[in-house]
Amino acid sequence: MCQLKKNSGLGHALNFGSKYVTTEWIARVDSDDINALNRFQLELDAINKYPDVSLIGGQIDEFQNHLDQTVGSRIVPTTHGQIVNFLKYRNPFNHPTVMVKKAALEDSGNYLSFGNLEDYYLWARMIVNKYKTVNLPEILVHMRIGNGMYARRGKVSNVKYVIKLHNYLFKNNLCTIYELAYGIFIGVSNLVMPKMLRKNIYQKVLHKPKNNRIMREK
Repeated sequence: MCQLKKNSGLGHALNFGSKYVTTEWIARVDSDDINALNRFQLELDAINKYPDVSLIGGQIDEFQNHLDQTVGSRIVPTTHGQIVNFLKYRNPFNHPTVMVKKAALEDSGNYLSFGNLEDYYLWARMIVNKYKTVNLPEILVHMRIGNGMYARRGKVSNVKYVIKLHNYLFKNNLCTIYELAYGIFIGVSNLVMPKMLRKNIYQKVLHKPKNNRIMREK
């Protein structure tokens, strides 16, 4: 087992670890989340169904303490065109659900240290490199959340990365000048608002509980 001598951030750790993967695809997993029972079967089926796709993700629901304490869901777009449009304003993938083709990952520069946006920046680079993407409509991961999560999403030090990311989208013709300004406004506002306001917006607006969650765990 390889271990980094120094904590240099998630992006660096994922870059380091991916070099030891010998399979064609890499599955992203967080140790404190719970995968749906059929997550990998659904993703493997999608790999066979969409041979031109290099990045596959899906939906998540969010729980506190116990799996039956669901507080919300993060639903992201499913088709490549919808994903590209969503990318202009928000991260179009739920990182813990992702499977990525190793060759496409490496061709796009792999994970880079980029504040808390290392995954968002990677998806942008993959799309710029013309790699196809898809999100499955099913809930693939039950994500454990706590108050610390809302604090981590508010690091002011990430403002420069938000600006760099949206400038990258603009320079590569993935957004207009107006979409550039609006994307930066949304990203920076999320970082600088008080933690309790951020928590309320996530739980009551962005990640509201879904009564019709799709969970085909058969």
